[in-house]
Amino acid sequence: SGRREYSNGLSAFRYVPIMGNFWRGNSWGSQALYQWSKGEYNGATNREDDLSRIGRYVSRRADDIVGARPLEIATNGRVSAAENNGKITDRTDTDSFSFSIGRTGGRVDLVVARTEYLGGA
Repeated sequence: SGRREYSNGLSAFRYVPIMGNFWRGNSWGSQALYQWSKGEYNGATNREDDLSRIGRYVSRRADDIVGARPLEIATNGRVSAAENNGKITDRTDTDSFSFSIGRTGGRVDLVVARTEYLGGA
């Protein structure tokens, strides 16, 4: 039937479900995106919500950023990832950061890089 218990991931997005085939994500190094899944991907045979099951035994962290938070910008104009980050605590959590360039306008160059921590605090 072409259906399998574990997903190979999606190479175009370098996405691998945590309970999927780790070897593929491992070959992508730090660029792989791992996440818990409910089997939302094509061909999934297991639609079990792992986070819901885990939540029965382990409490979730409180939301660290409710609403939006202004970016902390250094005097040289640089934005430090260490000073501007949040933790996604569940499927509905979003962490938003804001900034303004003033009334007279101006130019802003943005480079956004995903920060990912696997298994840490």
